Amino acid sequence: MKRIGANLLALLAAVLFPLLIWVGLFVAIRPRLARVARRVSSLALVFLAGVFAPVLIWVGLFIALKERFQEWELKQSPARTIAEIMEAAGLAIQGAHITEESPADVIFTPRPLSEIHVMFARAGI
Repeated sequence: MKRIGANLLALLAAVLFPLLIWVGLFVAIRPRLARVARRVSSLALVFLAGVFAPVLIWVGLFIALKERFQEWELKQSPARTIAEIMEAAGLAIQGAHITEESPADVIFTPRPLSEIHVMFARAGI
């Protein structure tokens, strides 16, 4: 048992004392180290801002242009009629001769809500 204790004490001395030396050194030079770290961090921040600001400006410009183009495409595409949407969903319209002007004449059979969600998904809505 004494041998294990001696080995454990030697291991702690080998690990703990160098660690304590480094901690003591750090405490001794902490104010100076803090000043140097502040200067280095501010210089790094200025450098990163100088490098990334122009890049981020161009990225923001391209994203804004892409969104404008998508809005423009949506305005240019023809609107889908109710009949086209219902056809894509697979809904049968009673009375095929009925036009868009009189949607009140169209009669639907009641369907469960889950089936309606599936039809909307098929129609792309």
